[in-house]
Amino acid sequence: MDLLMLLLGFMSLMIGVLLPSLSNKKSKKNWQRHLILLSALFGFVLISSACGSGTEQTSKADTATTETSSQPSDEEEAAEQKKAEEKKKEEERLAAEKKAQEEKAKQEAEKKAQEEQARQEAEKKAQEEQAKQEAERKAQEEQARLEAERIAQEAEQARIAEEARVAAEQAEAQRVAQEQAAAAEAQRVAQEQAAAAEAQQAQANEGQVLVTSTGKKYHTHKCGNGTYYPATMSEALARGLTPCEKCF
Repeated sequence: MDLLMLLLGFMSLMIGVLLPSLSNKKSKKNWQRHLILLSALFGFVLISSACGSGTEQTSKADTATTETSSQPSDEEEAAEQKKAEEKKKEEERLAAEKKAQEEKAKQEAEKKAQEEQARQEAEKKAQEEQAKQEAERKAQEEQARLEAERIAQEAEQARIAEEARVAAEQAEAQRVAQEQAAAAEAQRVAQEQAAAAEAQQAQANEGQVLVTSTGKKYHTHKCGNGTYYPATMSEALARGLTPCEKCF
């Protein structure tokens, strides 16, 4: 209704504004002027009424809204209370979720820390085991080297001892050979000397000596008193006579 009055007042006002320009072109009658003024006045009154009614209705609506908001009903209180409870539950749920997430993050962090510690301990143990194996390997290599050196030294000592033994045996064999050669040479010389002596003895046996009829010696010349007569060496030896110490 207020909108209709507002439209009518606006149309009357437009007529009151437009008619003077039209009336100036055609005629200057007084009745037309009065009609224009009345139309404009009527339009202004309608617009004023519509605006006033709208303002009054708006004021009443605001007053009703204020009264309604100042005196909430039980349903609104229950709705507000339910909304507050739901909000509280939502906050509690979010807080529980946050706490659960924090607890989960804490557990994951502890798990990661334990895994990292276990990994570091495993790495440390592996490094220690590797170092132990390396030390054992080096000790075995050193022991094998020392054993090889000992065997080489024993072999060298055995070689030197063998060489010394062989040299000693060769020296002994050479000494024995020299001794045997010397003995053989001495035997040869002795044999030669014996042969020479035998030859000389044989020659002497075949030579002439002087003997007496009662004497026990044979002589090369007269040696003392007595009657000497010549005889062969064989004859003197056959009688058992021995050489005179003075003549021989």
